[in-house]
Amino acid sequence: MGTWQIDPFGNDDAMELFEEFIESLSLGKLSKYLEFFVDPGTEKYIQLSECNKAWASAEIIATLCGFENEKLSKDILSLQNHIKN
Repeated sequence: MGTWQIDPFGNDDAMELFEEFIESLSLGKLSKYLEFFVDPGTEKYIQLSECNKAWASAEIIATLCGFENEKLSKDILSLQNHIKN
């Protein structure tokens, strides 16, 4: 696993998730990682890779909902522009 920046897409896990999302355009892949944090009864140890993917999932969903973040990668911003048009 590699991390090169302190942002939601500055690691291999998040970029892998993003590529999978672009190929499938399935929100199910994104919600899978967010469920770990939504269920207060979860007492399971959460791996760093799951945290990375959950943060990236939240950012993708926020972008699709129209929230802009200038620190997002060009790929994410182009996705947002594509969805808007």
